[in-house]
Amino acid sequence: MDENQTKPYVSDVSRRPPNRREFTRLAAGTLASLAVAPSVSGSGTATAAKPSSSVDDPSADSLRICHMTDWHVCPERRSVEGSARALETAISMDPGLILTGGDLIYDSFATTRTRADQQWVLFKELLAGCSVPVEHCLGNHDLWGWNREKSGATGEESDYGMRKALDELGLESSWRSFDLGGWHFVVLDSVVGDGGAGYLARIADPQREWLQADLSANELPTVVVSHIPLVSVTPLAWQRDYDRGDHGRIDGSVMHLDGRSIHRLLRECGNVKLCLSGHMHMIDRCEIDGITYCNGGAVCGEWWKPSKSYCEPTFAVVDLAADGSFLHRMTETGWVNA
Repeated sequence: MDENQTKPYVSDVSRRPPNRREFTRLAAGTLASLAVAPSVSGSGTATAAKPSSSVDDPSADSLRICHMTDWHVCPERRSVEGSARALETAISMDPGLILTGGDLIYDSFATTRTRADQQWVLFKELLAGCSVPVEHCLGNHDLWGWNREKSGATGEESDYGMRKALDELGLESSWRSFDLGGWHFVVLDSVVGDGGAGYLARIADPQREWLQADLSANELPTVVVSHIPLVSVTPLAWQRDYDRGDHGRIDGSVMHLDGRSIHRLLRECGNVKLCLSGHMHMIDRCEIDGITYCNGGAVCGEWWKPSKSYCEPTFAVVDLAADGSFLHRMTETGWVNA
């Protein structure tokens, strides 16, 4: 998502369930008790609501992941310090995996190559010493040059669009899957062009065919990660156009246009338990047909500014049990945007 918009705008992971003691604690002490993710929250203060599919007391053998979305790293706004605080907080919780949720850098969609390079250097330096495996999902701000007027791109560059982010992170594809700790993880690419200088939330046909085949071949409980929500309550809380004659139409850049059909596909698979997303810089949870959809707030809160209507700097902690149950909780990083 873009702060200035009037409209919101297979990896090599070990298959052995990780032992949490294998990972070094980077922050001393124990965090305050974690609040269960609220149903919908812009400020992180809504009443907590626990999904029926959660496990109350995760065992030592469960896989813990941290879902950290919307970092928006840049040289300004003390974003590097705030991101380092978030990463330190996450690692202190002994996760077996960190899942990023997209919009890792502040923006390369509408910036020059020099500016994009600068942001990627900062982001990679942040993760250089991370002792926990990291898997990346990419977002609309990680694309380079789609706004050609502001980026100076022609569209003919070898690293145009998603290619630059893939090269920076050493990834072969923006969608993929892997198994870890008795769970199957599916990472989706949410972003397609709108025919102009913008984007829409949808998966293209080749990715959809791959997704159907991947889910059909899988028998493990499954987590699906997308940058833009497949299904979410947050657009209803955010939307400003109810009184303008469009009857509450949700913009195609804030929730998947094909969310209904993807939900049917996930439901028919029968193994998908949890879908994680970001993009909205808000926190929500909704459950449909036994699938829980959670929007994980934003590491940057409101783009590294004091929050007015979005969440505080935050991320999700998820404990995944071998029987397919889970506990999804939100925690603020403690960073105060100035």
